[in-house]
Amino acid sequence: MDERETRRGSLWTGEDYQEFFAALATTATDQEIANQLGRSPGAVRARARFVLLDGYTGAVAIRKLRKMVTDPSFDGQALAREAHAAKGYPFWDQATDEQLILAWAQSPPASMASLVERFGVQEQDIARRCIRLGLTTSTTEVADHLGAEPGKTLDIWARIARDSATVAVGVLVVTSSTGAVVHLSLHPDIDAAARACRELDESGLIDAPAVWTIATRIVGEGSIRETAAGAWPDRHRLGEISEPTDGPTLADPIRNGGRPWWRLFRR
Repeated sequence: MDERETRRGSLWTGEDYQEFFAALATTATDQEIANQLGRSPGAVRARARFVLLDGYTGAVAIRKLRKMVTDPSFDGQALAREAHAAKGYPFWDQATDEQLILAWAQSPPASMASLVERFGVQEQDIARRCIRLGLTTSTTEVADHLGAEPGKTLDIWARIARDSATVAVGVLVVTSSTGAVVHLSLHPDIDAAARACRELDESGLIDAPAVWTIATRIVGEGSIRETAAGAWPDRHRLGEISEPTDGPTLADPIRNGGRPWWRLFRR
């Protein structure tokens, strides 16, 4: 999953608002803005309505904001702050980021309970922000480092991620130019699958190989996640391709800018 896509359901921060208002100043459609922000069109319209203190429907609020952002004196951050203050909601900005970074780095680190009370947000919001800031790539590490209230969302994310890691296997599939599967094997992990791919003797295959794919299979999940793929001659360039770590949607980590590295291998 793309870094932006993982914003769905997450806290709106000062930088999110900045990106939102900048997008509204363009000719982008509501859907295009939603895609850019990694949120649904409904969430984008609801945010426009929120910023204007629920004085309009979502569709009308979007249209009004589009006009407002063209005014040179428009201050989107001030507008967002006023809306948060009016609703009694915390506003997450650069200063809050700095506090979180310091809390993460101190020894011992601040407890999750104290951060929830200080910032007025939920545990999963803090976890997402830690990952987006690049403090970690794993909700499991957030739970281990800062703590998590038993039975709550973050604790469940971390427990499921740990359980999933124990039942993941690496799948190596090699296909011919016609798409026929000429090799399929299971391995303890995707690094082992990568080694098997490099060492595979094509003379033992029933047809000339053309494409290799290495994926992670989570037992009981019902789907195979493609991790790396390429043309057969390129397989010897494979290094260790350790599986992406877990994130707010179990195995979809948030990255601090850009695409997740394993996407670079996808066809």
